[in-house]
Order: sequence, then C-alpha cells, then structure tokens
Amino acid sequence: VATNNETSTILVAFRGSASNRDWFSNLVASDLSPVRPRLSAPGWADTDEADDFKANSGVQEDFQSVVIEELNSCVSAYLSEGFSKVIVTGHSRGGAHATHFTLLLVGNGLVQPPDITLITFNSCRVFNAALAKQFNKHLKMRYTRIVQEGDVVPHLPLKKYGYKH
Repeated sequence: VATNNETSTILVAFRGSASNRDWFSNLVASDLSPVRPRLSAPGWADTDEADDFKANSGVQEDFQSVVIEELNSCVSAYLSEGFSKVIVTGHSRGGAHATHFTLLLVGNGLVQPPDITLITFNSCRVFNAALAKQFNKHLKMRYTRIVQEGDVVPHLPLKKYGYKH
C-alpha cells in the first residue's frame, strides 16, 4: 500500500504468483462459491442477480486468509483521513486478488467509480458470468486488463467451468 498526498490517492498492489502452490492454483478450476462477505452497497445487494454472484473459491480463501481485514482497515483509515481515490493493481494471481479486492471495496460501498481504478496484468478469471457482468457495469471504463499474447493464465480457469472476465 502506498499513498500520494498531492493527489489524495491510495495505491494497493498485489504481487503475482511466486510459488509452485500459486502456479498450481492458477491452473486448477476451483469451485465457484458465493461471494463472502456478501456485498452490501446499493446496486449490488439489491439486484435480482445478487444471489447468483459467485467467485473463485480458491482466490477468496487465499485473499481472505492473507489480506482482507488488514487491507480494508488500511484503506478505510486513509479514506477517513481525506484520501479520495484508490488504484488497485496486480499481476497474474495478484491480478485476481486485485480484482477481488476491488469488488469488495465497490460492492460494499467503500469507494465508487470514478474514484477507483483497477489495472490487472495477465490475471486469471475470478467471477462467474452474473458477477462479471455486474462488476464490469459498475466499473465502466475504470478497469484496464492487460494481457500478454501467448500467456495461458488469462484463459484460466476455463470458461466451460463457468468463469468469465
């Protein structure tokens, strides 16, 4: 986590795959499970599709066990100090974590577009179709997904398992 006082911006960056376990988890099609904690912001919790929002259970477990409480506390503290913009970024598995963290910030009303920007590099898929549609609708043009030609990770887990960018 880094901040820029001049622009009132918080930057949250997630590292990519670093271990064999990380690489293996990129390749495995984990089950899609309901998003936890449940999204609470208007436009998320009150949609007809809210009960259908699912994300990669492996990404959720990794993310929640490692960073969710600390990052939420950190970003919330900076926002209460007057910081107003958030940039979230990550590469590979870190891109999946960045995507999930952005979902939690926006879906729970902590930050709203245009004050949040997500930039991912060669990220694996994280959401099912219903959640990807809602996520892309809310972020509009504030989400940049960069993919290197020939990299297999952005194509995983496969669409046939219900995953979508």
